[in-house]
Order: sequence, then structure tokens, then C-alpha cells
Amino acid sequence: MLLFWTLFEYTMHRVLFHYKAKSAAGQWLIYLFHGVHHDDPQDPTRLVMPPVVSGVLGVIFYGLFSFTLGGWSDLAFAFFALGYLAYDYIHYAVHHFTPRTPIGRFLKQHHM
Repeated sequence: MLLFWTLFEYTMHRVLFHYKAKSAAGQWLIYLFHGVHHDDPQDPTRLVMPPVVSGVLGVIFYGLFSFTLGGWSDLAFAFFALGYLAYDYIHYAVHHFTPRTPIGRFLKQHHM
């Protein structure tokens, strides 16, 4: 499930957050979702999804997991949520802390 989260997040980021909308409303929405983060990557209030949006998405995904996975849905959702939290904490750290390891420095340079 952690692998699923990784693939899901990568796809969402590449396809949805960097979508080239044709309408002004679509461009504004994409900017609101993710463009602000690129304009001001150090803004600590824009590094993670707002709690209300996270909650709504959590309910939706839990419903999808319950519908498709039956008795395994709680476990699957727990690992999916763990992947989400790990991603958010790592993303926050990449933006606000100086990495001490070569891997950390590479990730920060690649991300920024």
C-alpha cells in the first residue's frame, strides 16, 4: 500500500497539479492547488494539504477502499494514510531544514 501511495502521489502531482488548463477558471484552480507552492516554496502554510481537504479526501478514499477491498480496507487505508503523512513530513523537512546527509542534500537539490 505504501507503493500504491507513492505511485498515486506521483501521478497526482504530475497529472493534476501540473495540468495545463485552457480556461481561466481552470488555470486559477490549478494555481490555487499547487501553483502558489511554486511561487513561494518557503511558505509554511502551503506545504501540506489543508486539514479540511485532507479529511474529505480521507473519507472518499476510505469509502473506495471499503468498496473494493472489503475486510482489508482498514489495513490498506492505514498504510495509505501513513504514506500520506510520511510524504507531508518529508516534504516539509525538505523545504525548511538543512539536510546533513548526501541523500538528503540530493533530494533537496532535486526537489527545489
